Amino acid sequence: MLKIVVESRDGVSFVRAEGQMIGAWVNELRRSLEELVREGVEPVVDLGGVSFVDREGVHLLRTLEDRGVAVVNYSRFVAEQLKA
Repeated sequence: MLKIVVESRDGVSFVRAEGQMIGAWVNELRRSLEELVREGVEPVVDLGGVSFVDREGVHLLRTLEDRGVAVVNYSRFVAEQLKA
């Protein structure tokens, strides 16, 4: 399961994810982010509460970083997954 919380502060939308980015939850996070982008918002993705990311989640995170979306607060374990 992945909990997704969107908070807006000072004109920035922070998308905080908690849990595991696996399966259908990756698509749910993708949909949430795409909705913000359609609204003209540049989100900041906070992965401080994410304990695991599957292959599809790694692909999403790499795509976000390539687009210039800030992905912050991920654990060393998630950082290693992104490098692999």
